[in-house]
Amino acid sequence: MWPPGLSFSGQGNPRLCFAQNGQYEDSLNVLSEMHRVGALKPNSVTIAGVVPALACLGCVGQGKAIHSYAIKCGYESHVSAMNSLMDMYVKCGNMEDARRLFDNMSQRDVVSWNTIIGGYAFAGYSYDYEKKNLSLNLNLMRLEGVIPDSVTIINIVSGCGQAGALEQGRRVHSYLIRNGFESHLSVGNALIDMYAKCGNAEAAHHVFAQMPQTNVISWNTLIGGYGMNGFGQAALGLFYKMQQQCQGQGLKPNYVTFIAILSACSHAGLVTEGLQIFDSITQYYDIAPTVEHYACVVDLLGRAGRLDDAHSLIAMMPVEVEADASVWGALLGGCRIHRHLELGKCAAEHLFQLEPKNTGNYLLLANMYAASGMWEQCIQIRTIMKNKGLRKTPGCSWIEAKNMLHVFRAGDQSHPQSKGIYETLERLSEQMEGAGYKADTTFALINVEEEEKDQTLNVHSERLAIAFGLINIPCGTPIRISKNLRMCGDCHNATKFISRIVCREIIVRDSHRFHRFKDGLCSCGNYW
Repeated sequence: MWPPGLSFSGQGNPRLCFAQNGQYEDSLNVLSEMHRVGALKPNSVTIAGVVPALACLGCVGQGKAIHSYAIKCGYESHVSAMNSLMDMYVKCGNMEDARRLFDNMSQRDVVSWNTIIGGYAFAGYSYDYEKKNLSLNLNLMRLEGVIPDSVTIINIVSGCGQAGALEQGRRVHSYLIRNGFESHLSVGNALIDMYAKCGNAEAAHHVFAQMPQTNVISWNTLIGGYGMNGFGQAALGLFYKMQQQCQGQGLKPNYVTFIAILSACSHAGLVTEGLQIFDSITQYYDIAPTVEHYACVVDLLGRAGRLDDAHSLIAMMPVEVEADASVWGALLGGCRIHRHLELGKCAAEHLFQLEPKNTGNYLLLANMYAASGMWEQCIQIRTIMKNKGLRKTPGCSWIEAKNMLHVFRAGDQSHPQSKGIYETLERLSEQMEGAGYKADTTFALINVEEEEKDQTLNVHSERLAIAFGLINIPCGTPIRISKNLRMCGDCHNATKFISRIVCREIIVRDSHRFHRFKDGLCSCGNYW
């Protein structure tokens, strides 16, 4: 029977009403009832209406079953139904099936393209660039007679930012200027974000300054971009300017603004300024601090070595704002920097409860044990990970050259230029040693002979990418690299030496922030 009070004559769409009102399980129940009674056959409209419920509930298995049913019923030519199925795959993180469906569609509209491009933009570096490059190609859309809209442009720009593909992003920027998208507020905000994520804060500021209209998202994005790139003082200046200018425009900082500026203060070591801003959230803006704000301040104090203060702040958090993994993770990160093992163990225990499958927490504690020479405890952590079936996320780095992204993993020898890359690394190692570099083998995380540890560190993914950049990117052009994990301390030190030896600026975006290496120094001031 239908749910109580629901009548269905065959003309209405009760499953759509449920889905559109967030009653996803009821929507699926109605579809199940249709199938059970057999009197009514679900059509393409039914499929398009109920699939969003599967996406929200993460039911990819049921989604595949409905996909098979749609094919059997000949609904492959119904664009709206296929778009809904593709969106379901994207939201469930199944980009392979989403792409396969997209490629097999006999007809595609702008929603089809926006869905697949948005999926790749969200996935970021996780998928190979050849496929991503194909889906980001505006020319392919135009060949099919599909006209890109502002959503298309925003998704493409976001994808470039996620991948760190600055040159691709610049080409898209030129395209949108030529085609009249530059006046769109949301497009301008996406461009600010893209340039910031590609390490070009100057271009991000230029876009911001040229926008005919800005909103709080514009200000927040630029403040966050400055912070991400290590320009804490510039972020502070923009924050104070926002306070002054936006009052007359009816805009004021919101909770995201404070996350952005507190994060910027943390990366720049601006402890006094950050604490003052944190106090002002409630005092002047009547905003209740969220767990994200507390995580930023714990990170701020932890990086500055004020670990006891950070721990005390966690203890004083309001009952309604319970410390989550971001808070304890910030404390653990500070403990790792300042080698406070006891407090680090406390933070790690909380994280093991909150995120039992997050390998990063286990590895951070193992790294702390290794740095203290406590190899037995380090091995115990690795054994726990093995028993739980947890595996370290493979580190990878990527670099854009000649309109392509080249991806490297530690010890990778699959690249066509591997011979030249390894020869370059060998030559650099000799020059670095002569300049006084000594490998910090505590970052090898394995208890083997020192010489073997040196060799392990020398083939980390970012070093392979740097060597590739030296071979392929013209002199005078910065080498820009992105990395999916945090840059290890030894590679950070080695890159400082390399930048001085080769007289090149090397910009590395890791999972935490940007590092700009020049003349043997890093913009982070060893504070990350």
